[in-house]
Amino acid sequence: MKEKYLIIKAPVIITQKGIETILRRHQNWIVNQLAKLEKEQQREPPFKLEHGAKLPLLSETYKLSLKSGNGKHGHLILRDFTVEIYLPEKTASWIYPGIELWYREMANRFLVERTKFWAQSMKVKYNRIRIKNQRSLWGSCSQKGNLNFNWRIMLLTPKEADYLIIHELAHIREMNHSSRFWLLVKKHCPDYRTSKSFLKDKNHLLKFPAKSMLSNKNQ
Repeated sequence: MKEKYLIIKAPVIITQKGIETILRRHQNWIVNQLAKLEKEQQREPPFKLEHGAKLPLLSETYKLSLKSGNGKHGHLILRDFTVEIYLPEKTASWIYPGIELWYREMANRFLVERTKFWAQSMKVKYNRIRIKNQRSLWGSCSQKGNLNFNWRIMLLTPKEADYLIIHELAHIREMNHSSRFWLLVKKHCPDYRTSKSFLKDKNHLLKFPAKSMLSNKNQ
């Protein structure tokens, strides 16, 4: 069995006894977090970085086709429901960047349309939309009304994606998670608690792909 380690980072002025006290105080939280992390690591990834993989996209599924390309740079072509990625010579390092590029493009198209729809329905105005590659957030809303969404939103169901959009648009009126905020969300997403619960169970997708996957494929 592979050994596991808990790494503690603390200022040099804290003694070992002080660290042990902190560990005892937060023991239950640490154990729960480690169990949660282990559970997430055991989950199957949404797709593999290999030829023939099935790429989920909201309610649809696309096929990944890897082909040999020419030159130093890769490129991709979308044919029907097949994503063709042409890899640079003698390297597979463009597999993940190519896939992410495609997901980002699809996320931009989807989010521009759906955010406009929900903004009109909710009677709110936003500034701009940005697609990001974050490892801990599905989305966010700034004080200026700028909306940020993780490209991994495309790995969710349409219902969950709509909930995320409604959630962030609601922050334009309520920059908090007060009762008024949730009442606004509920008005436009009556079953928001279900989507919220399902989404929480999919937080492992935010860590995809793991560094080990990239190191194995990008040789």
